[in-house]
Amino acid sequence: MKKIVPVFMACVLAASPCTAVFAEEAVTEEMTETAGMEIPMEEVGITVSFETTDADGNTVKSEDIFAAHDLTMLNIWETTCGACVGEMPGLVELNHEYADKGAAVVGICIDADTKTEDFHRVLEENGMDYVNLLPFEGVSDMFPISGFPTSYFVDKNGTIVTTPFAGAPSNMDSYKKIIDKLLAGETLQAEDVEEGSSVHPNDAGVYRVHVTDVDGNPVEGVMAQFCTDTTCNMAKTDADGYAVFEAEAGSYTVHILKAPEGYEGTQEEYKTDDTFSDICVVLQKAE
Repeated sequence: MKKIVPVFMACVLAASPCTAVFAEEAVTEEMTETAGMEIPMEEVGITVSFETTDADGNTVKSEDIFAAHDLTMLNIWETTCGACVGEMPGLVELNHEYADKGAAVVGICIDADTKTEDFHRVLEENGMDYVNLLPFEGVSDMFPISGFPTSYFVDKNGTIVTTPFAGAPSNMDSYKKIIDKLLAGETLQAEDVEEGSSVHPNDAGVYRVHVTDVDGNPVEGVMAQFCTDTTCNMAKTDADGYAVFEAEAGSYTVHILKAPEGYEGTQEEYKTDDTFSDICVVLQKAE
């Protein structure tokens, strides 16, 4: 499989559309200037290596996982992420479909060590029969993310071959396009990568703003604003990172008015769907 290096990437969960153009040649400063933006290139081309345990408590080495397939899709998720859980049945089918084609899905649950019961419950409820790993020291540095879920694509030598896919796609076809082309050594085009979404339907009958940090931990005390056409209501997130708003099903806007001490705020405006949903927000920790 050819190593593929990105020329352009603008992939941020809950932000502007996620598009990418990939090419086989090395990225030059001129290409970066042509794209008109700074490219997050740090992780692409790096060979990663780690040791951790799987859901059954077995010691696992990354070299063994990667060597078993031409391409591994590392799906980084957390137990409280509705988008993560929502795409799991599709990931199970995706892993089965590519079992004989040289690719596999492997999960890393970022809070599996602190929410063990929830971790195993989610695995069982969603029939997740592919390998799922516990987090390890330095996982957030090795695989930087802007939100959950985020998927990295790694070759059999453990080399990261693309910038990550941030967010959950509307269907598995978005992942399939990426996997098929990477396995074939082809060049990815902008239309091959769909933006992930920060808004996900729920069955709670309310609108919920769910705030976490980049490590998947819920952030308490975030002041969220929920605006209809006639009024704006405010609420703070609880210990689980949720602020709840009751309203008729419709399209509304959400803002983060104030982040608690230790976190950076965001000026992003979030749009709800016209069905009850969770609006997922990830805050960066203040330096």
